[in-house]
Amino acid sequence: MRKLLFFIAILSLYQLCYSQDLVQLKDGRTIWANSTLTTDTYIEIISDNGSRRQYSIKDIVLVEYLEDGLVYYDSSFLKIIDVQSLKAPYFQKGNNVYIPFSSRSVVQRCGAIRLRELVQESGYWNVVNSPLEAHFTLKYVFDDKGKDHAYLEIMSRDSIKWYKTASVNASDWVPQHAGQESAEKLYKLFLKNSNLKFFNE
Repeated sequence: MRKLLFFIAILSLYQLCYSQDLVQLKDGRTIWANSTLTTDTYIEIISDNGSRRQYSIKDIVLVEYLEDGLVYYDSSFLKIIDVQSLKAPYFQKGNNVYIPFSSRSVVQRCGAIRLRELVQESGYWNVVNSPLEAHFTLKYVFDDKGKDHAYLEIMSRDSIKWYKTASVNASDWVPQHAGQESAEKLYKLFLKNSNLKFFNE
């Protein structure tokens, strides 16, 4: 029985980061979908339990598709930050950060989604769904050249790379675990508690 429950838990984690799209609605809600079906007039959100719900395209601000990236349907509802008005310190508490997760790589997706969760839980920065609303972009990067490893990239709104952290191991027999565990290591090393001062040095 324990083995069965363990298998189900592993399968659930796999589904969590393997098949999710992020949908932002005009009423302010952000919905994570197991998958989405997009037509010219509506987006159908399919949840983990298989239930389906349709939303008119007119009610959608954006969708970050797991493999196809960020698509804007009505950017007028975004609180866009003017790049020219941005001044240091960019990383102060309460600022907005965008953490992209779209990728065809399971490790990349799972690592980025886990990093997003950890940053959101910390409450230090506001995690937003678009780089247009962010003061900076924080990117989880998985690299399989040589030994599998991962690192963080900190970038400006106009995609200028400010900093790249040291790498951590990102190897595991289960791809989603490799992403999640390496994201947790990077978070603890560079983002958790007092380590946040790293960004303001």
